[in-house]
Amino acid sequence: MKKFLIAIAVVSLGLFSSCDKCKDKTCENTASCDKKTGDCSNVCLNGGTSDASTGSCACPDFFNGGTCSNEVRNDYVGTYIGTSTTIYEGISFSEADTYKISLAGINPKMMFFDDAEEVIELSSNTAFGMTLVETDSESGDVESIVVTGTFGSSSISIDITESYEDEGATLTASSKFTGTKQ
Repeated sequence: MKKFLIAIAVVSLGLFSSCDKCKDKTCENTASCDKKTGDCSNVCLNGGTSDASTGSCACPDFFNGGTCSNEVRNDYVGTYIGTSTTIYEGISFSEADTYKISLAGINPKMMFFDDAEEVIELSSNTAFGMTLVETDSESGDVESIVVTGTFGSSSISIDITESYEDEGATLTASSKFTGTKQ
């Protein structure tokens, strides 16, 4: 009888220990493991999706970090110093320049551009753009400014194209700025 009870105890121990599917599993990002399914809980924020086998997060655009808690735009706030090269009427010139980028409201895509309080909008985690069109109320002349660019881990590249009317003629200028975050 004693051998029979020992056999039942050994079989029961084997059955109960094999039911814990988290026994040899490590979940990332402080996710917890469901012992019945072996899945890691979803700890991803801001619409991120969790890999059930590891708990790692795939973040949506405009968010990053282990649990998608960081707005990408936070990484780009700051002052960038570099060089602007402008081409106007076929003449090219370069000069030292500075641009400032700051947060604009609560939308994770919006940022202020160069203290002018013009808003640029992130189109991906590293690219942005802005278009301004203004019409002079007296002359009816139209000015258009298109800004596009990209952010790197500590750099910015900006392309600006301006076109405007002046006494019936359309004039254009283009500028390129490349700078490093200070």
